[in-house]
Amino acid sequence: MEVYRRLYSTALINLIADAIAQVALPLAFLSATGSVSMAALLAGATLLTQLILTLPLAAVADMLPRRPIVIAGYLVEAGCLALLGAMLWFGAINAAVFISIGCLRGAASQLGIAASAGYIPQLLGRQSLLHYNSRVETIEGVAAIGGPTLAGGIVSLLGGPIALAVPALMSAVNAVLYRALPDRPAPSSATKSVAGAVSPRRIAAQITDGFAYVFRSRSLLSAQLVQFALGATTAGYIYGVVVYLKSSLGVPSWQVGFILAASGVGGIAASLLLERFIPIDHYRTVIVTALLGVLAILIGFTFVENLFVLAAGLFLLDSCWVAVFIYVGTLSQYVTDDAHLARVDSVETLVFLGASSLSVLLAGAIIPTHGVTWYLTAISATTLPAVASLVLLPEAIHASGEEPREDASHSQIQPES
Repeated sequence: MEVYRRLYSTALINLIADAIAQVALPLAFLSATGSVSMAALLAGATLLTQLILTLPLAAVADMLPRRPIVIAGYLVEAGCLALLGAMLWFGAINAAVFISIGCLRGAASQLGIAASAGYIPQLLGRQSLLHYNSRVETIEGVAAIGGPTLAGGIVSLLGGPIALAVPALMSAVNAVLYRALPDRPAPSSATKSVAGAVSPRRIAAQITDGFAYVFRSRSLLSAQLVQFALGATTAGYIYGVVVYLKSSLGVPSWQVGFILAASGVGGIAASLLLERFIPIDHYRTVIVTALLGVLAILIGFTFVENLFVLAAGLFLLDSCWVAVFIYVGTLSQYVTDDAHLARVDSVETLVFLGASSLSVLLAGAIIPTHGVTWYLTAISATTLPAVASLVLLPEAIHASGEEPREDASHSQIQPES
């Protein structure tokens, strides 16, 4: 269907645009200033703004119609990138302006992410989300392999400052694509005015309500434990794997890259196959099995010296991770009502980022003193609380959102054939 094609297109365009911007920004600053320090300052301002405003912006996104917010987010992103490119091209170097642009870009991007987290389940309906999330994982896997190469080629051809026009244009294209999608109203209980939505007291109340909503749901609490396990294992495992391959086995760098590439292929395969055979009703079986697979592979990794077996293990490891990402993400969307979608997604994001940060810090603390085996065992142990919580959940789940619509124009999109 046309709706799915537009959504998949926006996902792919967004990933490629991000890849180009990540390469083009430091090169553009290096060319204009002779240093990447301002590029780092800009990136830091963007990321810090996103982190600080994750929950407040999700609260705002849950109180207003979401599609216009997504469109505005893409337009602001396009404007920020175009402005940065123009300033660097003409040599207008101003640290305060760059920081302001970074903060604005981070806020607009995060608000758009929060709004899309609520808009897409509203648009497609809960029954279609497993298929949609699986295809998005496929797109992300393909983009992770080809995106950096394409980005490097574009930047080499155009140069850093001019190359920033490409992701700016791509963000504008995404705004146009979203403009062509069907609209959805704000949840019936939400604030209708922008002034009411941005009131600090109202935002604080919405954040409190969002946390209370998560804590009232056994399914969502289990999802947070799963997200913690995902963050802990996916962010830090690479340190242990690389150290083991290079230091313990003496594998050349090019061969390390080849072995790690097997991981990405496994994720793509899982995203293409799982949802075709296993419906969301069997989420518990899929997530528990995959988490136990992650536990076994990480603990056993340093006891294997055969490179083919290690590559096969990484293939299976990423397959397990992608299975968990797809099914736990769909579970959370499935059991969350329309009014809380953005806030639940933001809570999961913060849990994932917190676990990722902790995992990376532990890599620096454990690997030099106790070795890779202890580190991989430590991060893999985070799967155990998640598994225990899932075992206690009922297998059957019921869609919690999908409020009745007052007219046919708001009917749900039929699943893609």
